[in-house]
Amino acid sequence: MFAGEDETEQVQLIMEIKGVPPASVIRKGNRWHTFFHTNLTPRTIPNSRNKTRVPNSKKLAEVMKCDDHHFVDFIDK
Repeated sequence: MFAGEDETEQVQLIMEIKGVPPASVIRKGNRWHTFFHTNLTPRTIPNSRNKTRVPNSKKLAEVMKCDDHHFVDFIDK
């Protein structure tokens, strides 16, 4: 579901659905500067196809192509 070209795109794919993590979580990462600016906003880095990911721009049910709320909720958790 979150198969990016590299780890940067993978983090962007996760945020595209799940949103930006809280600052307390971001700062626990050893390499958070790779994925976030110093003000903790996500770095916008296009992939090799020049596609840019936007946090909170997609819903999990849409990506899964599933209308079973219970199953989507299970996967979400």
